[in-house]
Amino acid sequence: MKTSNLQQLKKVEIAGVLNAINRIQETYLVINKAIHQWCECFRDNAVAWLEYIGIPLNKARVLSKNVRCSTACDTDSETLFFYQQACTVFHRAETVNRSKRMSHALMLGLAGKYAGEDNFYVPWQGDRRLRVYVTSKLNFQGTDSTKAFLLFLEAAARGTHGLK
Repeated sequence: MKTSNLQQLKKVEIAGVLNAINRIQETYLVINKAIHQWCECFRDNAVAWLEYIGIPLNKARVLSKNVRCSTACDTDSETLFFYQQACTVFHRAETVNRSKRMSHALMLGLAGKYAGEDNFYVPWQGDRRLRVYVTSKLNFQGTDSTKAFLLFLEAAARGTHGLK
């Protein structure tokens, strides 16, 4: 292929990607108010089973309530070693939970901000490699709880291959 043909092909590909990005950005979204209210209720009441459905606990756990230090730790080095391992595991889990808690609080805040709107858009962008990326934290590529906040304003039938 000649260089000019490659340049024309590249321009056509870029135009197609830009059209796709614009089409995606034209999609109206609304907040699922029922899910938003449930998540706020869960957050305010600290429901214990939230971790099992992917929503982090609202409060940090305390080490002394979750990892017991026996009196043998003072004299037995093996007991001390296992206690230190349990503390390490606990602190790593708490670091992950803190991150999830902050992310969920951000999503809940964004959903609350847009809950009063009739509709809104999610911005997208593309790069030189013709890949598209969402620029908002509130999008369909997030966690399950984040996806649950979003609804399409105009519903469409899935069709015969919609679940694929």
